[in-house]
Amino acid sequence: MKKICLLALIFLMFTQCFNAHAESLLSESDKLDFQLKMKEYVCKIYYPDLRNTDPSLFKRDMENLQKNIVDKISKYPAYYREYIEFLNNNPSFSAAFISFSKSIQQKNKFEMLENQNKFTSYSLPKINNFRNQKYIPTLAEKMLFKYKFNSNYKDMRVGITKGNPETTQKYQKILQEFQQINDFETLKQKGPWVIAQSEEILTRNGEDLEYADQIDNLVLISGLCYVRLRLSSAWDGTDAPDIMKQVVKYIETVYDKAKVIRYKYYIGLTISKVNEGMGLYGEAFNFCFKMKNELIEKLSWDEKTDLLWKMASELAPKCPKDEIYMELGVSCYRLYIQEIDNDPNSEPQSKVIKKLQTLLYGVVEIYEIYEKYMKAIEVINEVISYPDCPDFIKSDAEAKKKILQELVKIKINVKFGNKFMGNDGWKVIDKPYKYIGAYIGDNIRLKVELETPPDVQINFDSINWYGENVSSGDQQINVTYENSGQKDVNLEITIFEKKITKIIKVYVIKKPTGMSDFDFLVNNPNESFKALAKNLISSPAASGQLEPSKWAAETYKNNGAHNGIQDAARHVYWNCLLVRYFGEDYAKGITDGHEVNTPSDLFTEVIMDLHNNEHGRQVARHVHNSGNDYSCCRDAVIKSISNGHPLYFDDLVNLSKDALLMPTNKK
Repeated sequence: MKKICLLALIFLMFTQCFNAHAESLLSESDKLDFQLKMKEYVCKIYYPDLRNTDPSLFKRDMENLQKNIVDKISKYPAYYREYIEFLNNNPSFSAAFISFSKSIQQKNKFEMLENQNKFTSYSLPKINNFRNQKYIPTLAEKMLFKYKFNSNYKDMRVGITKGNPETTQKYQKILQEFQQINDFETLKQKGPWVIAQSEEILTRNGEDLEYADQIDNLVLISGLCYVRLRLSSAWDGTDAPDIMKQVVKYIETVYDKAKVIRYKYYIGLTISKVNEGMGLYGEAFNFCFKMKNELIEKLSWDEKTDLLWKMASELAPKCPKDEIYMELGVSCYRLYIQEIDNDPNSEPQSKVIKKLQTLLYGVVEIYEIYEKYMKAIEVINEVISYPDCPDFIKSDAEAKKKILQELVKIKINVKFGNKFMGNDGWKVIDKPYKYIGAYIGDNIRLKVELETPPDVQINFDSINWYGENVSSGDQQINVTYENSGQKDVNLEITIFEKKITKIIKVYVIKKPTGMSDFDFLVNNPNESFKALAKNLISSPAASGQLEPSKWAAETYKNNGAHNGIQDAARHVYWNCLLVRYFGEDYAKGITDGHEVNTPSDLFTEVIMDLHNNEHGRQVARHVHNSGNDYSCCRDAVIKSISNGHPLYFDDLVNLSKDALLMPTNKK
């Protein structure tokens, strides 16, 4: 009995010492970062304007944040006190954290601490209003939380080095100064210091930061301060895509200046995360690809494999449906498979299983997404014939092969129709990058059909359409949009218990109204006289002799003078020149006014022209001032056409009402 008591006493002393030691490990930097995570979780629940509008992304955000907080509390008892203190100070938020206690591994310690603080999950108050809440996010925090969409690090507390105490203190100071920014005047006072100090830490030679998420915070808050200071005192629209893209561009400059490889790696992941948050998976993949080419041989095994896995499994399947992403995703999986042999912690048999599972559930899945079923079958045969392939993997591979062999026999067609095509008029959307054009309020018909050989009888197991203004399980649906923009209609079908997804793109605009181009010219005689002198406007009969028309015809010969690439280049170039000489308002008034009186049945042509007009005005904002305006705009337009930003018709022969729009770098 005495021995048992002695052991119990020793255990109690050990536990107290452990807790005291853990408490001592919780630095001010740790506390600040943990509080930031708690605040972010609260903000995304109770402040809807900080949420990502995509429900699936928002759900993933919350799951990642919750896991991050729970992991800290589970692994480091010192975080309990911070957790409870935050809830005691903000009781109106407590209901948001009820589910946390169920997820924490060390429940007995958590419950004991709850009892000590007289705060249990059973006594959490119901939330009826939030007027008395203590915590109100600063303007700076709101900005930060808007940009930190995805927490894709497996463990945000992964250490980089032991850290430098001086740098840790400076990091704390930067974070504290940033969180005190409540208005533009405070930003002007504190912002330049925050930017300078953050860059100084991120671009120095030594690995002075202790944790990966400190890098994530520094590049984001310095980027936000930098971009907002360059704009204006207006804080509206801090989540606007063009502002977010400017933040990314700033972070890219920090990436280029960073000297420490691991810093570059984590800065690059931040760039990828912000792009993912905007839904720009292609841009996220492209930057990770740049990192792979520059850093892959300098990274640790864990970092190298994490990057390859992220590109192959998380980004490539979500990128625009371009086969280049398919091939790059497959190549990343193949490189990942090669790296499995270098895993220092795996046994030979487990390495074999990991390789085969990557082939079967990774490479094959990418080929399936692109409906490259024969290539998928080739990979499955590679799995089945692999020496010592385990029976459970071979069984799965053979079952998947059987389904794909049936899918090879069929073709899934998605078709669209509109009021100008007649009730029986349908056209197949043969490429995923093609857009359906529509005016606000116009009805679009969509349907999905199976094309099979005469001797094959196959039906859909299920059909599900979803997206804005879309919710149906029917083979055919009607869609009408009440606001403009680029819309996605998502189609999920199941055949042989296998889900196949397709994305149908719709470009919706408001039918142009207002002043025609002629009326606009009359109302702006000074600018119009100068534009006439520069050969940028004329009578309709002489429009082919204008500078934009002549240059486009010469540069893009035999590429569609009407609704083709030449047409797109002409509109982009025309708007770029008008902006450079006379400003955006004049350029928009002239070029968009040209579309006002266009017949309704030419709506796709109007959508194409308005898109290219707007893109030309955007191009003008970024051209260099050196050289004459003509050459500046010409170079920018050529680059824009090659990048596929303007749109043109997919059918230049019929030019019918069923034309689809597609990027100028596609055929």
